Amino acid sequence: MRLPVSPTGGTRALFSQAPLASSSSLGSSAPAHDREKSSFARQNWLPVALLFFPVTLLTLGFRLIEYSTQLRGTMPPFALLLESHAPLPLLLLLVTLLAFVILRKGWPVLRLPWALLLTLCWCIGLFFVASQWAPWWMREWLTLAALTTVRWDLLLLLGLSLGFLFALQATSGHFRGAVLFLLFTVAFSLMLYAVVAFGYFLATGLVFDLALFQHALRHLPDLLPMIVGDPKGVRLVLLSLPVLLVVVVFFLLHAPRVRSWVQEQAPTARLPWRSIGGALPVVLVLALPSLPPDPSAGPRPSFVHLAQELWYGASWTPPTISEPPLDAQALQWVATDQRRHLNVVLVVLESARSRSVTPYTPALPTTPFLDSLAQHSLLFEQMHAVVPYTNKALVSLLTGTYPYPDRDFPETQPEGLLAPGLPALLQPHGYASAFFTSATLSYEDKGALLRNMGFQTIAGADELQTQGFYPKDYFGYEDRVMLAPALQWVEDARAQTQPFFLTLLTLTGHHPYDTPPGRLRTFADDPSLNAYYNALAYTDDFLRDFFHALKERGLLETTLFLVVGDHGEAFGEHGQRTHGDVIWDEALHVPALLYQPRLFRRGQRVRGWRQHIDVAPTLADALGYQTVGGTLPGVSLLQPVAPNRALLHHTFSGRQALALRQDSLKFVYHFWRRPMQVFNVVQDPLEQRDLAPAFPDATLNEVRHTLTQWHARTRQAYE
Repeated sequence: MRLPVSPTGGTRALFSQAPLASSSSLGSSAPAHDREKSSFARQNWLPVALLFFPVTLLTLGFRLIEYSTQLRGTMPPFALLLESHAPLPLLLLLVTLLAFVILRKGWPVLRLPWALLLTLCWCIGLFFVASQWAPWWMREWLTLAALTTVRWDLLLLLGLSLGFLFALQATSGHFRGAVLFLLFTVAFSLMLYAVVAFGYFLATGLVFDLALFQHALRHLPDLLPMIVGDPKGVRLVLLSLPVLLVVVVFFLLHAPRVRSWVQEQAPTARLPWRSIGGALPVVLVLALPSLPPDPSAGPRPSFVHLAQELWYGASWTPPTISEPPLDAQALQWVATDQRRHLNVVLVVLESARSRSVTPYTPALPTTPFLDSLAQHSLLFEQMHAVVPYTNKALVSLLTGTYPYPDRDFPETQPEGLLAPGLPALLQPHGYASAFFTSATLSYEDKGALLRNMGFQTIAGADELQTQGFYPKDYFGYEDRVMLAPALQWVEDARAQTQPFFLTLLTLTGHHPYDTPPGRLRTFADDPSLNAYYNALAYTDDFLRDFFHALKERGLLETTLFLVVGDHGEAFGEHGQRTHGDVIWDEALHVPALLYQPRLFRRGQRVRGWRQHIDVAPTLADALGYQTVGGTLPGVSLLQPVAPNRALLHHTFSGRQALALRQDSLKFVYHFWRRPMQVFNVVQDPLEQRDLAPAFPDATLNEVRHTLTQWHARTRQAYE
């Protein structure tokens, strides 16, 4: 017997035609009938097995590598990552294939599509047991917690594979073709999501969760360079895997030898005890004990986690707002008798966390120039970002308001800001304004955001002469690319006898912390952290060159300088990396100093909770302007703050986490993901000891109400 082949080609044969001739054409003998049923079953399970087995392997391997990397808190090069973190999935693959070869004849016919998956479950169960007695050199990657992270995804894939099998068994003709098309589409989508999430994790160290997935659908051109922009092409190869695997499976199903094998193999025996045994792995995986989530760990990548986020996100309703939202669009600055005719330079340091710069950690010599500048400045020991993300931080720094509490950027739309930007406030008083950055302005439409703030001159990587300068990994160049153009703009402003407001945003400190070729210093054993320290050292050298150039032009005495970090950077301290959705102080606590030789002749360290929203009131205070037509939530850095002042924070994904800081306590609200946490950040600055169990529910509920009210009020103000 030969399979019917459509005269129009293989595609129609796969997606349209019934797999076999009718039973009447085969005769009535029992062996022929059994052979026909066996062949029909194989035609159903073969595409399911060929597609879902690579999906399972990719998911298992990527999840375990991500988990192990988060656990270690390091991001080594990809080759080292595979060498140190991939033994478990590779070993599971080898054992699974060996077990399948031995057991394949015992699997029931109707269970063959998921035989590989069931065998894999058996092996995982065995590894769960073996992990309890594993030698010390295996315990880093062979742990109960690591395998728990993939359990529900494996069960989901098992369920999908069974569903497609039964759908194929129950359909024929064009309906079967539609099921096959859906099977290929679902398998391709799962593989694509797995490799995109893993590529994003390699690029940023962050989990590709639901909020980011939705953001990526809207801003794919912005995120694509981050995902594929690997100089060695590793992430690009990963992205090609789903297409390659689907094409290979498609042609395998049309290969004559495979067709012949499907038809000619003898029926497999169906023994009841083997059918029962086939279901035991599922029971085993379900019955395994779950470890409680690490309260300090970051979110875990998971298909099931994605579905949970979708469910809870759809059912979550914002609270009713009890106070009117902030509206300061009519705000203006009016000169007073104490007006000072000073230029203003705001330097925003990309990804600079306070604990990694020398003024805050004297034993770490990463930024000696910044340390020397701090000796003659007001240094603010407790400055914090509102949101640990650059474009959101720019909103707080340059308008004095809270940014939109989610990944979207309504601030880039016309009249999208809640208050005028500093350039717009200074322009009526004769100030020229400019914004220079070595980053591209097209990313997240930063150019539109800056235009809304009132900057007259805006220059990013696309507007600067970049020849001869070192390119960053995916969106810009080294910081020195903007040095000469910024100084030339200063000269032009001086020639017109205008005071100026200049903002510089650096880029070198951004992940992946690559710097121009040269000798790297050794600050830390961890390669990723050491690269970050070297990036900060480069930024410090750039800062030194910029200040020296202004000194040569005689501008230090007539200029007010504010140097501040836009956000910090995480290196696994709480299971997360980089910054966007990190609510911990490694991403929120930033350096900040105010330098003006005439106003501050001696250096001073200033304590008290401070935040980015304090910058606008500070410049008004220092320059001698009175704010009219509205109010801002910040407090001038030149004025004392109440000991019980409260600071509010949220992550880039607005419904990932919120935090309130007051007195010595920091409350962290994770929405539906985990219970609220409380830390004494004075006694426990690394936020390791959760004090929430010692607080009454009434207190925690009051804080939760305060945070959700602020979150909803800010969202409504923009919307």
